[in-house]
Amino acid sequence: MMDLTFVYGLIAAKEHILTQKEIDGLKELDKNGFLNALYAHQFGLGFQRPFELMMLEEELKLKQFLESVLKDQLLFKVLYIKFNHLFLSGLLKSHHLGVKFNESIEGLSIYPEYLYQQYLIYGIDKGLNLEDKVFIDNLINKTKDLDAQSISDIVINTLNQEIIESFDKKTDKYLVKYYKHEIAMQNILLLIRSKRYKLDKSYFVSNLLEGSAIENYRLVEHFDKTLSEIGDYLSFHLEPSIKDILSKSDSLHFMQDVQFELDKTLSKILNDFTFEQTSYGAIISFVLKKRLEIVQIKKLYYEKV
Repeated sequence: MMDLTFVYGLIAAKEHILTQKEIDGLKELDKNGFLNALYAHQFGLGFQRPFELMMLEEELKLKQFLESVLKDQLLFKVLYIKFNHLFLSGLLKSHHLGVKFNESIEGLSIYPEYLYQQYLIYGIDKGLNLEDKVFIDNLINKTKDLDAQSISDIVINTLNQEIIESFDKKTDKYLVKYYKHEIAMQNILLLIRSKRYKLDKSYFVSNLLEGSAIENYRLVEHFDKTLSEIGDYLSFHLEPSIKDILSKSDSLHFMQDVQFELDKTLSKILNDFTFEQTSYGAIISFVLKKRLEIVQIKKLYYEKV
């Protein structure tokens, strides 16, 4: 493990996360005042940026900062699995189904994105190394003749399996602990999404991710119960407020509210990581707090539009 003292010094000196008081202050502003306050806090990469672009740029700034001080590939695979998933799924859907590739998340995956796009969209492999080509070809074969949702499911399962197989006795224990809880939240989200949209139980079971801090069989046991009953169960393991959220499944923003609640829960579960400055613990804590800030700001903004 590298000496992280310098990294934590840079985080303390350069990176600012809004306090809860500052976030609460945004609630009182109208839409224009809200955006101007974000510009004043130097969100995004420039003045007068569209809101969604500003939020993506804030994620990109975080990634660029981490890349400037850390080189551990496994750390980035874990922290950026969601963006890797979005990027690869989008490319594969374009390749197999002709769906237009969304380039709005450019730079947020850990891959050489231009080279991957050239290969998957245009069939040009110039500059692509053998390891990347084998990786992509494997995904192409796994996802051929599938619909969009199935392509997405295969990609996330492949990325998860790759990470789990990379863990060994030398892997930072806080990175492993974080990832197990992250997968637990993703599996809970899958359970709730499956119930909300009346998806088949076999679909749910086949797409549960391995390596969760909560045994998969426990979630399977609750599949046939109502969302309210699932809320009762989860309230003992997560925050009690999850019960109230699951009782409002007809809400227009139901899944967004669930995602926000799970993000808050994950941050609270791993709150002790903040003090672990001899490992990746404090780095993970910082990333979670920054992402929770972004999620809170997005939630407040969409309540105003």
